[in-house]
Amino acid sequence: MSEFLTEHASAVFTLAGGFGGAILSFLASWFLKRRDYELSIWERLMERRLAAFRLGQHLLIT
Repeated sequence: MSEFLTEHASAVFTLAGGFGGAILSFLASWFLKRRDYELSIWERLMERRLAAFRLGQHLLIT
């Protein structure tokens, strides 16, 4: 086994780097997608609060 690793070290490191890069890419995209979803929920909530505030202001004026 040790002999195989020393003879094919570049291939082993290439595969390890490929897998590591794929995992990092997956985690980054998952994190960004989750963050985008959370922000969209907050955006909807704030728009509803703003609409309710505007409606309240309109009712106070009239």
